This record gives sequence, C-alpha cells and structure tokens, in this order.
Amino acid sequence: MTSTLAVALSLSPPLTLSIAQGIKTVNADLQEITAVYRLSVWSRLRFLFLPTLIPFLLNGIRIGLSMGWKVIVLVEIFGLSSGVGYRLNAEYSAMNVAGVLAWTIGFAGVMAILEYGVIGGLERYLTRWRRVATV
Repeated sequence: MTSTLAVALSLSPPLTLSIAQGIKTVNADLQEITAVYRLSVWSRLRFLFLPTLIPFLLNGIRIGLSMGWKVIVLVEIFGLSSGVGYRLNAEYSAMNVAGVLAWTIGFAGVMAILEYGVIGGLERYLTRWRRVATV
C-alpha cells in the first residue's frame, strides 16, 4: 500500500503538467471551427484534443514511469523484504560490488526495454498518421 501511494504521488505532477502544457497547444482556430460546426464533445475530444495531446501524454508517461520505478526501488530499499531495491541493498550490505552492478544493470535494462520497446512502440503506433518532414 505504501509503495502504491508513493508511486501515485510521484506520477501525478509530471503527468498533470504534461497534460496542461498539451491543452495549451491546442489550436484556438481549430477550437473555433469545431464550435461553428457544432461538433459533439466526443468528436472534439477524439479529433482535436486527443491527437494534440498524445505526444504530451506519452512524455508524461515516460517521466512518470522513470520516477515511479525509482520510487519503488527506494521504497524497497528502506522498507520492504523483497524486490529489486531490497536485493540491491542486500548486495551493498554484503559489500558485493558485482551483485550491486548486476542488479543495477538489470534494472537499467528493464527500464530501456520499457522505454524503447513498449512506450516507443506505442508512440510509433499512435503517431503513425503524422507525415515525416523531408529535408
């Protein structure tokens, strides 16, 4: 329960700020056009706000994910009896440098897979409609 609350508290600010910045970037002229054509709230959300907010949401998720994982490891180091943080602390206490490096590299590997595999793939899928600028 404590780790869940700690992660939720660490995820909220970057995600909220990212969404707020995304809402500021929605084109005012397009908002006016949707009002003139009397599009429903659902249509405005789907065709105007959501495409604009996707990059901001993914950025907030990236930042929140990295902060959340760090918080989880810290909570495990200081208060739990299992998990990566606990094992990292145990290896450090035993003065096992190889064990500390192994857990650290493993943790970094999982973070890289989540960042470039899961979130990167999701971003490529959700923004596939964008044209690539040619120089």
